Amino acid sequence: MVISLVIPKLCSLLSDISRADSDVNWLRDELRSMRSFLEQADDSAEHGGDKANFLTWIDQIREAVYDSEDIIESFDFFRRVNSLYSFPCILNSRYKLTYRIQDLRSRVADISRRRQDYISPGSVTHSNDSRSKDAWLQGLLASSPFTNQDGGEVVGLREDLEQLLGWVLAGPPELTVVSVVGMGGLGKTTLVKRVFNHGEVRRLFDRSAWIYVSQTAKLRDIFSDMAKRLMGVPTSEIDALDVAELQEELLKILERRRFLLVLDDVWRSTLWDAVKLVLPSNNHGSRVIITTRKEELVTSITGAASQVHRLQPLSQEESWTLFRKKAFPASSVGPPDELEEVAHGIVRKCGGLPLAVVTIGGMMSRKEGNAGEWRRVLENIREYLIRDDSDDRVRRVLMLSYTDLPYPIKCCFLYFSLFPSEFIISRKRLVRLWLSEGFVDEEEDAEKYLMELISRSMVQVSMMGVGGRVKACQVHDLLHHFAITIAGKQNFSAFYEQGTGMVSTIQTKTRRISFHSHQPCATLKFNRSKKTLRSIFLFGISERFSFANRIGSFRLLRVIDLEEAAITKLSSEIGNLKHLKYLGLKGTKISNLPKTMKNLRNLQTLDVRRTQLRKLQFDVKNLMNLKHLEMRQAAQSIKLKSGIQNLSMLQVATGLLADRATAHRIGGLQQLRKLGLEKLNSKDANLLCCSINNMSSLASLSISTQSESDKLELGNLKPSPCLQKLHLVGNLSRLPEWLEQLQSLTKLRLGLSRLREDPMPILGKLRGLVFLQLYDYAYEGKAMRNCRSGFERLKILLVTGLEGLEEWEVEEGSMPFIQELWIVSCTGLKAIPSGFQFLATLQKLRLVSMPESFLSREMTGGSLFRRAKKAICRGGSSRGGSSRSESSRETESITPSTPVHPDSLEEIKCSESQQTSRYSFCGATPAPEEGVWLIDEQGNPIKRRGRTTCADIQNMLPGTRIHIEVNENNIPCNIPESILLGTYLGVVARDPVLAPIAFPDWRNKGMEPFKKKMLVEVESKFEFPGQIRHWILQSLGVKWRNYKIILKAEHWDSRPIKEILEAVPAGVDQMQWCQLINQWSKPEDKERAAKNSANAKKQTCPHTMGRTQACNLLAEEGLTPEDGNIEVNERVFTIVMGPEHSGQVCTQGFGVTPTRYFPHSKNEEGGGSGSNFGQIASLREEFKSFHDNQIRDFGSFRDEMRQFMQQF
Repeated sequence: MVISLVIPKLCSLLSDISRADSDVNWLRDELRSMRSFLEQADDSAEHGGDKANFLTWIDQIREAVYDSEDIIESFDFFRRVNSLYSFPCILNSRYKLTYRIQDLRSRVADISRRRQDYISPGSVTHSNDSRSKDAWLQGLLASSPFTNQDGGEVVGLREDLEQLLGWVLAGPPELTVVSVVGMGGLGKTTLVKRVFNHGEVRRLFDRSAWIYVSQTAKLRDIFSDMAKRLMGVPTSEIDALDVAELQEELLKILERRRFLLVLDDVWRSTLWDAVKLVLPSNNHGSRVIITTRKEELVTSITGAASQVHRLQPLSQEESWTLFRKKAFPASSVGPPDELEEVAHGIVRKCGGLPLAVVTIGGMMSRKEGNAGEWRRVLENIREYLIRDDSDDRVRRVLMLSYTDLPYPIKCCFLYFSLFPSEFIISRKRLVRLWLSEGFVDEEEDAEKYLMELISRSMVQVSMMGVGGRVKACQVHDLLHHFAITIAGKQNFSAFYEQGTGMVSTIQTKTRRISFHSHQPCATLKFNRSKKTLRSIFLFGISERFSFANRIGSFRLLRVIDLEEAAITKLSSEIGNLKHLKYLGLKGTKISNLPKTMKNLRNLQTLDVRRTQLRKLQFDVKNLMNLKHLEMRQAAQSIKLKSGIQNLSMLQVATGLLADRATAHRIGGLQQLRKLGLEKLNSKDANLLCCSINNMSSLASLSISTQSESDKLELGNLKPSPCLQKLHLVGNLSRLPEWLEQLQSLTKLRLGLSRLREDPMPILGKLRGLVFLQLYDYAYEGKAMRNCRSGFERLKILLVTGLEGLEEWEVEEGSMPFIQELWIVSCTGLKAIPSGFQFLATLQKLRLVSMPESFLSREMTGGSLFRRAKKAICRGGSSRGGSSRSESSRETESITPSTPVHPDSLEEIKCSESQQTSRYSFCGATPAPEEGVWLIDEQGNPIKRRGRTTCADIQNMLPGTRIHIEVNENNIPCNIPESILLGTYLGVVARDPVLAPIAFPDWRNKGMEPFKKKMLVEVESKFEFPGQIRHWILQSLGVKWRNYKIILKAEHWDSRPIKEILEAVPAGVDQMQWCQLINQWSKPEDKERAAKNSANAKKQTCPHTMGRTQACNLLAEEGLTPEDGNIEVNERVFTIVMGPEHSGQVCTQGFGVTPTRYFPHSKNEEGGGSGSNFGQIASLREEFKSFHDNQIRDFGSFRDEMRQFMQQF
């Protein structure tokens, strides 16, 4: 009876479900029709300004398109993974899809009925412009004033540029404020960027910072950006400081520097009033440049050292010149006769606004010679520019340019609304995001779309690659605001407005949300959009922001981009995001990924670079659509579980641990285009080579060895002939034979290669090579020769750390297209390469960390400086040398009788060291930089060890840091660097500014702000994991106390107090010394000192010992490396003492101290005695035993209850 009732219903259900395939096919056809119609209707709506009913109708179609995409994507996903689910799950999923399609059918029918009521025939027209797909690529970048990276002339701004340069370079010594004021779109930012990037300006100032302000900027954000760019303070330390502390630090640091600060797009005078409080009134020649649209703000900036430049619109002639460059980039004569009159009319309507001219010009470059199209644009401009308001005129021009975009590219342009204003976006990141969103199907199409936006001047190029390819881009602030407005109206995106706790322009159907804030966000009220949200972006979010833990509730997410956000973990619910295609975690603090990520079968991009991740805990074999796996870390690699061999779509894999398992698994990934392998062991090299030989599409390859001494055995490697980029780090001894065959290679980097033969003759035969870097003992020979006709296309050459190189010869005809040459830390090189005069195309020469004798020889008798207009040399190679002000010098031009220097050379720059993200030291602890001469008992002068100042570390460029590695116990394990860290902690703990000795105790509340400053100082010189900060603070405290103990032992004696006060020790602040003597004179201090002394005498062994004492102890007890122990210099814990001192360990004087490593705490009543440690350990054992018994009893009780319930 029951079965007879169920079967008809089940048959009806199966019949409905069986129609899902046909319904989806109908939906695909309908989606294509709606998209095509929406493209035409969107254009008509913008052009014709149809009424609200028409716009509402378009919005309804757009929502139907969005929902159709979701249904089709869900259907395709379930069809691909049917075999992974049970039959009931498949039935349930298909039934839900069928119901959604039926609902959408009725909505589409209603929308279609409304068309005949609201849309008149012919009101929707389609523009008939024939667009060539590739013709615009030629000469594209050269025509844009925004993409010229080499300092070419900007139309109409020559006199303005000269005026600003005069104020910046030749003004008075006091701090000068230069204001550039004008309406939006006049080119204020473009002009000031030319000044900011000018070679003379870059050389003149110690520090330069460009800060975009905008209307919504917060004061703390401005100060934070200033601290990062002008002081090099890490972001983590800036977040720990409040506004007052930031102001104090800025004022203190900037007081000693010559700096250039640009504040772009300032709107409020109150903000400027606050910023100027941290700008010191010194006479170092510092400059501040402000761009603004507000005339009243300029009038509030008063003072003798202030200048105002009011930017004017372009003249008609200048506007025409700029328009011709944009609209006719390939023509030197301008438009044909039939278009000239119309073109002049278009230019006149732009009103001399450069942004309007270049935007319209870029749009017209796509119209070719169609006179009808040109006249239509002129008529539309007349309609759009009826009003005289200049800002509104620019907006209308931008609307016209946006409307003229092909429909798919409109989505790509609106995507810039998700990024902060003036944000520089890498091309790779943007292309992958567009792919994940479904705007394009192939990377090549995405790059064409980007170039189309650049050609129309709607996107600016920020960085170019050595091969002329775009590396990064951004949008003008007006275009960014315009994109935000349009994106909000179309429910395309919304952004979190800082400080309000709300999401601006959020709608029920909003597809994408971006959060721009440095502060924790308030409760987010957008639950209504959970069903429609496709993408989430976080920018500058602190770790207190817990949104990442709730991210799994947004089931339709395709993109999660958390790059550089200070989050520490992801919720396991992320595995529920079946549509997720892009997960960007680069630069976050995440150390582990949830195992549920194995369910992300649609994921295309996983970026975990520069995280704290060391291993993927989940199997990647289910990530069937993964294309980009970016895992490159700082001196680390990531170990994968099995499954990478199943990723048939994988194109990019970097940061892989090159162990035997990985070498075996990647052999089947023939489609790989980019591969990065770390820590290769020589015994696995042959297997790895065999696997790489199968990769016929490989275009980029990077391999590094496990250690510097390991051989890089690549003799059996036969890479793809289409390989374009190669990076090898490890001992090669000689260049591989196959290298000469890579004629498609454009970029080559060799490090630690220790080549014995001159590599230049072979490398010079690589005809496609554009970029070459030899660094860190890549070549160990004494002579190097660039052969005639070698390096046919080379543009950039970097030679770094070839300390054995003494002579370098460049034959005539070699490197005919070289533009930039770097010579860094080649301490043995005697002179500039002979034949240097043959480098006719050389534009920039950089000499970094070269010996003083080398620079002196070239400046006095060599040819290097003779033809350069001005050369600035800063410092030599001596690490403990003088300061910049003492070593800086200028050499005016000297004209020789016979020209021996390349005429094209524009810039020569000599500096002390190259600014890099990491700095490595080798060898033992450096000797102290200060010596002290004393008189011995016989009256002879002797030199003793003085104060250690760590001049090597103090003189490093800001941003340069020494890398500290830690082991599983969070103990520094790279010996030379750890010793340097310990030494520098002692220097910091003795600094009277950072660590005042006037406080009675390290735990005094008054010490808290100084502890933060000390951490900031240490983190500015060393790069280490955040988990050892607590240990560093403790070590600073120990060294601070020891310093005070030493001062007391050496200077506190029976002399009169007055005499002691006058004998201020070297390096001690006089006021702090007086306060310290006052403390020591108090009875309570004397009583505490006596108690500490008594406790210390109870210990029969030292708590810690130095390396020498540790070696002696080991020798006495017969402990040698042959006994199975680790090398002495690598041991952290050497011996545990007997019962009297249970838990105390002797160490070698650096690293964690034993009582901090073991989880014991001293009993206050016990003083310094170790007798209580045994009692504590015993109690812990008893508690552990009790705890285990309780768990065992509870388990028995649980089993009995289960049996009882089963019987019941």
